[in-house]
Amino acid sequence: MSIDVKENKIIFKRTFKAPINDVFDAYTNPSLFEQWFHPQGAKTKVYRFNTEEGGEAFFAIETSGVAK
Repeated sequence: MSIDVKENKIIFKRTFKAPINDVFDAYTNPSLFEQWFHPQGAKTKVYRFNTEEGGEAFFAIETSGVAK
């Protein structure tokens, strides 16, 4: 995973070696999303996760240090 910080934005980039359906599931299933959507040493907690059109997501990434 690469992380880029620009102004007030944090941009995560990650390449997956997996079938597209598995990647889609990882982005749309809250329990799977919590397993991977964070830098190493951190964790993701999902509070709201509605992937239907017009839905919203609210989650936190918790870390004890600053990512470099």
